[in-house]
Order: sequence, then structure tokens, then C-alpha cells
Amino acid sequence: MTLLAGLVAIHLLMNATTNDFEWFRSVLDNQTLGEFLVSRYQTWSSRLIIEAALVTITHALLVWHVLDIAMCLLLFVSIRSIVSPSDQHRSYMSWIILLLMACYPIMDMSSAGWVATTMNYSWPLALGMFSMATMVRYMRAHDDSPTVRKTQAPSKPIIALSLTSALVAANVEQSALLLFGFTLVFVAYSRWNRLPLGVLLAHLAISLIGIVFILLCPGNANRNTTEAQTWWPNNHNFKIPADYADFSMADKTYLGISTTLDRYLFLSNAFMCVFAITLALLILRQRPIGKRGGLQAAIAIVVCVPFMARFLLGALSPLLPDRLVAIMNYAGYDVSILRVTLIAGQIALCALILAELYWVYGRTLQFLTTVVILLAGFMSRVIMGFSPTLFASQGRTFIFADFCLMCVTAMLLHTLTKRNSRTERIVILVILGGFAAATLIPSVVDLIAPAI
Repeated sequence: MTLLAGLVAIHLLMNATTNDFEWFRSVLDNQTLGEFLVSRYQTWSSRLIIEAALVTITHALLVWHVLDIAMCLLLFVSIRSIVSPSDQHRSYMSWIILLLMACYPIMDMSSAGWVATTMNYSWPLALGMFSMATMVRYMRAHDDSPTVRKTQAPSKPIIALSLTSALVAANVEQSALLLFGFTLVFVAYSRWNRLPLGVLLAHLAISLIGIVFILLCPGNANRNTTEAQTWWPNNHNFKIPADYADFSMADKTYLGISTTLDRYLFLSNAFMCVFAITLALLILRQRPIGKRGGLQAAIAIVVCVPFMARFLLGALSPLLPDRLVAIMNYAGYDVSILRVTLIAGQIALCALILAELYWVYGRTLQFLTTVVILLAGFMSRVIMGFSPTLFASQGRTFIFADFCLMCVTAMLLHTLTKRNSRTERIVILVILGGFAAATLIPSVVDLIAPAI
């Protein structure tokens, strides 16, 4: 009910008719839906399912509000189903997931207009998460391993809804890749443990068809050429002007990796703070005092420091010298000494984080799962290096990686919850609430600012 009330309040405050809204609303004035979709496929985009719904729903704004709230609720329920399906901590974990979701900068979903952005990003994410939650339930129902929490197998109508959801999610490039990666791992795990594969293979086929359709669509290549001329900042992020058309595959991969690493391992990020703190608390909680345990605890604390410091500096940036703020927001992608040094430090942080996860879970399926989720989220953003709108799309392209990181954080907090006392759980809720408030309050201020 808390999430529902918050979503209703946000939707009452927002202006949903900005940016691309009027364009999508007017496209059917002089052509049929079929003519529009054929034209888009040939000249602009493979997102035919999304855009068919988009040009229709702009004429029924109330329907969009209702469905957008429903998608947010579906995302919440799906994540909870993956993280905490049925145990005594379910209610507590609901609050954890709610606060983690509040750490997401919601104004990112207004960057191209609320309607267009949510339908292209948060809706496919919610539908993809629902499909993944359904597959997880399916595997848990058939897995005889004593370490797996048994759940009731999804019914046939739920499986049918899951397959339909996967079809929509696979219509967007980032979520198609994310869904394919997850499903491929699910199939491999089920094959190894001799679990039924039918439902998983159906989801895998849908995600693969979605990727092939995206790759073969002539409109996507045409859009890249057009948007490279319109949006590519050839002198903002490069000292020597760089034309996107001259970039090799290696250049685009480097750009996708470096911009993604910057988001999580250089710029202020509430998710990374919570993630690093949770990892440190788990290691401090489970490691005995001694030479090895002391080293691991020290490393966990050291890893927390840059994330906490950067988050604090971000909050204080209006009070800091302009020169320091410029360094903090460095966004150059030339191969320079500064960039190489930064990437080396980011790689070192990644290695330490993987080590921490291993110390927490050991050589178990849980460790593999967390690494796969983080890697899948990371790759879902790296592919944006192959789009000239990499910078123009702003923060919205990180939503899939953000929620993958959020899922792993929720899993870690679920593990920590089973080892904590009631008082410690309350302290964690308070800390998480602080990060959620630090992200949500500025977002709400930005939301209501146009109306003031």
C-alpha cells in the first residue's frame, strides 16, 4: 500500500505530456497504424510492439497512468519473488526492496517524456523481471536440492503471461539481451541438474527471436546514421573531435565499458553505496577475528570508502570549488593518462568486489547467480556504446543495470537479515531509508518544480 500511495502521488504531480508525447500522439493523424509500423521498421526502429502501444496509449492518458503504476507494482512483486519467495523475512524484505527502489532517480524516466521513456525502458524491465521471476519459480518447484527454497510451480496462465511479457521485453535491445543472458544461464543450470527445460527453452527462443529481429531490422542501421549526425557530441567528450562513423567495434566497446564503469565506480551513486556497505557488513558479520578475517574485513571497509566519499561530495557539490566539481564530473574518453589511470582503479575495484562476493558465498550457486546478474546488467549498458545516442539518452539507459545491481543488493541484504538481530535490522532500514530519501527528495523537488 505504501508503494501504491507513493506512485499515485508521483503520477498526480507529473506532467506526462512533455517532450516526445505530442509527436507520438499525432503520428496516426494522416496514416494508419500499419503504415506507421512499416515505415518505422524500414527507416527507424525495430520496437514495433512498443511503438504500436505507444501511439495508441497517447490518446488515452489515464490508461497510461494506470498501467504505469501497475508496471511499477509488477516490478516490485517480481523482484520480491526472486529474492524472498516465502520465508519469515518476507515482510521485512518487502520494505528493503521498497527502499531500494526509492534509491532509483525517477526523473531519468522523464528524459524523453514520461510516456515514451517509461514504455521504452521501465515497462520492458518490469515485464522482463516478471518473466525471470516466473522461470525462477519454475526451477525452484522442480529442484530437489536441499539448498533451494521450494516454491509452488507457476500455473499455465502465469506461464502464458510470462511468455507474452518476454515477447514485449525482447522488443527492446537492452532488455532482449538481458533476458537472453539470464535465460541461457537458467537453461544451463537446469540442464546440469536435470530439471525440466520446456518453459525455459520457450523463453530462450522468444528472447533469441527478439535479438535476431533487432539485428536484421533495416531501420535500426538507418537510425544510427541519422542520430550520429544529430546527437553525437564529437567535441564535448573528446579533445580531438571524433566522428562516430569512424569508430571501430573496439572503440564502441571501449566507450560502452568506460561510460558504464564511470556511472558505478566514479560518479555519485546511491545503489553502489548501499551495495558496498551491505557487502562489508556481511563480511564483518561472518568472518572470525584473525589474520585472514582481519584482512578481508579491512578490504571490505576500504572498498566502501570511495563510494561513500563520492556520494558525500556529490551532495556537497554546490559548496565545493568549481575546479573540484569539474574533476569529480570528468567525462573525457580520449585514451589519456588520466583515463587509463581511472580505468585501472575501476578494474581493481571490480576485482575486490568479486573477491568480497566470493568471501560471502564461497563456491556456491549463490555466488554464481550474483556474478551473472551483475555481469548481465553491466553488459545491458555496455551495448549502448554501439549507439550514437550514448550521451544524449542520459541516465535512462542505465535502468536495466541499476535494477540488476538492486537485485543483487537485495539478495545480500536477505542473507544478512538471516544473521541479524531485530535491532540490527531496524538500523539497516534506517540507513537504507537515508539513502532513499537522499535520492527521492531531490527527484520530487524536480518533479514539482515546473508547477511552482
